Amino acid sequence: MSTRSRIGIQDADGSIRSVYCHSDGYLSGVGDTLINHYADPEKVEALIALGDLSCLGEEIGEAHDFDEPRWGFQQGYNAERAAQIKNWTVSYHRDRKEPLRIEKSPTEADYLKAAEASWGEYVYLLRDGQWLVHSYPGREYGNGGFQPVVDAIAAENEADEAA
Repeated sequence: MSTRSRIGIQDADGSIRSVYCHSDGYLSGVGDTLINHYADPEKVEALIALGDLSCLGEEIGEAHDFDEPRWGFQQGYNAERAAQIKNWTVSYHRDRKEPLRIEKSPTEADYLKAAEASWGEYVYLLRDGQWLVHSYPGREYGNGGFQPVVDAIAAENEADEAA
């Protein structure tokens, strides 16, 4: 089972370009990766240009076979190659040759609808150089709207420690 998310960047006109991300959409997965490895808007632009993602890596990486073995239990596993690609982003378009899909939402409300339509549990947005996350049913960050990812991660860590 995967934790789906949407990753978007807000343009100067207020519209949002976004991509679906199939795996590890939770705060300690995609959220943490965005904060620590996608602070540069040019890198985020390159990420969005890939279209929908199977998984977000610390690096954009290069075109590679979508099914290339990354883990030791997979047939054909090559430790040297796996070490090279393990932190690469996997794109449905670039790496599996599917049609390029980038969602363009004219408003924030439309962006949230797009996330809901793709079963996104976490909705990330780069706005004015800051990564934000939107709450989803069962989780409320602050006022229930977009909140800084760093604050949401801190709140989740506090809740985990209190449990």
